[in-house]
Amino acid sequence: MPKNGPEDPDSFDTIYDDIRTKIMPGVSKLTHVYNHCRNYPIKLTHWQHPNFFGYYPIGRCYPDMLADFLVSALTVIGFSWVAPSIKIRCGLD
Repeated sequence: MPKNGPEDPDSFDTIYDDIRTKIMPGVSKLTHVYNHCRNYPIKLTHWQHPNFFGYYPIGRCYPDMLADFLVSALTVIGFSWVAPSIKIRCGLD
C-alpha cells in the first residue's frame, strides 16, 4: 500500500483490483457466504466463519436475519447473559 493518499481519485477498477489482490486473499473460504472467495488461500478467519466464536453468528440463514431484525428493533445488546434480562426471558438468542 502506498504511504500517502492519491492526489487524484482512482478508478473503481483500480480500487476493485486492490481489494481482490490485497484484501481478499486474507479472507477464509466461505462458500456459503462469499462464493467468489473460495479459491483464495486461508490466512484469516472471517467474522462469519463457522470457526469464529467472537460474536453471535447472525446472517447465515433466514431465521438468523429475522432474529437480528427483531433484536435490533428492540435495541437489545446481548453481549452477556447478565445484559438485559428481557433478552433471556424472550429467548432471543
